[in-house]
Amino acid sequence: MSFTSIAFLLFCPVTLGLWHLLPWFPAAKGALLVASLFFYGYWKPPYLLLLVLTTGVDYLASRRIHAAGAGAGAERTRRAWLVASIGSNLLSLGFFKYAGFVVDNVNTLAAAVGLGLECPRPEIVLPLGISFYTFQSMSYTIDVFRRRIRPARSFAECLLFVSFFPQLVAGPILRAHEFLYQLGRRRRVSLPIVWTGLYYVVQGYFLKVVLADNLAVFADAGFGAAGRGRFVPFGMAWQATLAFSFQILCDFWGYSAIAKGLALLMGFRFPDNFNYPYLAATFSDFWRRWHMTLSTWLRDYLYTPLGGNRVGAARTYANLLATMLLGGLWHGASWTFVAWGGLHGLGLAVERALFGRRRRPESGLYRALWWAAVQLTVLAGWVLFRSESFGAALRLLASLTSPLWEDTRPSLVGVEPMAVAAVATAAGMHLVAFARERGRARARAQGFAGSAAPALRRVLDDPRLLGAAAGAMLFALAVFPGDPHGFIYFQF
Repeated sequence: MSFTSIAFLLFCPVTLGLWHLLPWFPAAKGALLVASLFFYGYWKPPYLLLLVLTTGVDYLASRRIHAAGAGAGAERTRRAWLVASIGSNLLSLGFFKYAGFVVDNVNTLAAAVGLGLECPRPEIVLPLGISFYTFQSMSYTIDVFRRRIRPARSFAECLLFVSFFPQLVAGPILRAHEFLYQLGRRRRVSLPIVWTGLYYVVQGYFLKVVLADNLAVFADAGFGAAGRGRFVPFGMAWQATLAFSFQILCDFWGYSAIAKGLALLMGFRFPDNFNYPYLAATFSDFWRRWHMTLSTWLRDYLYTPLGGNRVGAARTYANLLATMLLGGLWHGASWTFVAWGGLHGLGLAVERALFGRRRRPESGLYRALWWAAVQLTVLAGWVLFRSESFGAALRLLASLTSPLWEDTRPSLVGVEPMAVAAVATAAGMHLVAFARERGRARARAQGFAGSAAPALRRVLDDPRLLGAAAGAMLFALAVFPGDPHGFIYFQF
């Protein structure tokens, strides 16, 4: 069920009503669990069984791990159950998401060496959100194994943690310690929390329906032409690349904002998932701002166990590259995604080699130049991410850089005013939000509070301004909706 569907607009108020109106809290939690399972099963009911089964294995493993106690024999038991939990998750993820990818590569390799082997490609429909809920469920078992949390009190609570509908199919990726304690009692939802939650929901729909869906038209045109082998003019190439860079931001940021707002309306707190990544001055800063819950997951459950930066320089670079390559593969079963992850891994490694633990230049001029280098690399990465093949990506990259190697002047042929307006709006929201956060940080650093806060902070945090912004976004939703497109991260 998509947040932008009519079915969801009927489902949501009923679920919120049951949650708040049922007087007995266990009954309210039960209703929320049933609603979350219905939300997921509405798309393809058989895949609901997969989610329940893998969660059941993780819950059983967590109980056995916790009950094993201490000693050499207990440690072997704990590790065996951990392997069973991680193995069941990776097996389901690998089969549904990567079976076709593996078969395609086997066939390609066989043809290259002249074996004449051609395995039939399995036609498998990817379960919605399997990458998200698999990582979330694995982190629960791993944290129990590491003795950082206790197991959920019941299978129902564990299943609700994995299947909670606002974040189920596209994140943010929750940790058990962030969510399970919130199931201990009903949280009071005050009027300010309601208004904040509604603001997040309106903001999310604006980002998705007005910005992302309108930008998708221009991104699809440029990348589609490159995919068909056609020449893409310089201006159209930049339009498509910038449009997609803001489309994927607004699409995913929009989903996360809606999820956070819906959770707040029920009294639940979600972690932030975005923090204005296109203002990042370094690669490491980008990954502290982009898809933050995935970044921290990769750090805590992959990069750090590999040794992180506690080993020598060469191992650290290898760990960075391996983590980002696997992060790219997590996004999709294609070598272009792997290359996208590798590009970011290489950027992180180069940055560490150049600047050490400081991770950024000290000079203001060099910082500005490095910011430009980082953001251009991010744009090049989005070309790989969005393109259907390396050939299509290379064609678009050639068009983006054509003035450097062709005796031609840059042309704006193919650039549409609507695309410019949508990109400018998305960038403007980015900058305003960043200015508000910087104002808050500066106020805290200088000891300002209340009416003594700097003027910029007072203006940007004024509830009347936020109310006006919400009204403007609602107006834009009514007047400028884009052609409906599915959420990009649904395919992951």
